[in-house]
Amino acid sequence: MPHPPLPGIPAWLWPRAAAGPGRLLMLDYDGTLAPFQLDRDKAFPHPRSIALVRQIGEGRRTSLAVVSGRPIEALDRLLGPLPAAWLVGEHGWESRSPDGQLVLHPLAEPAGRALREAAARLVERGWGHCLEAKRTALMVHTRAFSARKASEVEAECDRIWRERALSPQLRRARVDGGLELRARGHDKGTAVSELVGLSEPGTLAVYLGDDETDEDAFAAVRESGLGIRVGDRPRPSLALGRLESWDEVAEFLERWRDEVERSAAGAGSNS
Repeated sequence: MPHPPLPGIPAWLWPRAAAGPGRLLMLDYDGTLAPFQLDRDKAFPHPRSIALVRQIGEGRRTSLAVVSGRPIEALDRLLGPLPAAWLVGEHGWESRSPDGQLVLHPLAEPAGRALREAAARLVERGWGHCLEAKRTALMVHTRAFSARKASEVEAECDRIWRERALSPQLRRARVDGGLELRARGHDKGTAVSELVGLSEPGTLAVYLGDDETDEDAFAAVRESGLGIRVGDRPRPSLALGRLESWDEVAEFLERWRDEVERSAAGAGSNS
């Protein structure tokens, strides 16, 4: 049965991925593998997509990675068993290889102190109920609000953080569903570069993501492959490919399984 067309994906991707010496497929979590939910603890992956990710991983002809702003502990709970994949959490500040080796990059004390002070300022002003504090970042969640209220909350929290000059070790960004303040030094771009560096020379790297934080990854993957932005809202992006919905992500993964994995398997059996 032929696959539905994916007009936002360059036609060269499929044969190049199948014929190359290696494949590295990296996926953002929220907004890419998992539809957004008001309750972040219930943002489980799209059932069809996660089933296909597991099938691709079982083939062992594509190296897989899930790259997220969430901690790895949260990804484990939401994803369930995914033994064939790299997990990268907190925008690259932590990673776990398929063989279970966990790496936690140390956070400099000035950055950690600045994050604690920034969190305390929001709590003092009554915004603690919106705040998620991670080891290397703070997130103000506004998805539960109306668009107008979310904009007001984000502007107020941003103003509170800017009342005193923020540490140059921190990076502030508007993201889908809120406002984020995180430590500089690691991001999704550095995570992609590390994964590409660990791959076989000539590996084709593909990264799927939906958010502003994924732009670092799209920039990093350009020399070795393709960035694909997920979402139907037009905005400037460094990604050269496009998928409009979570359903299209599943279609992409199914086509990868059928046209890339199986072709790569056939090429390997003939070598």
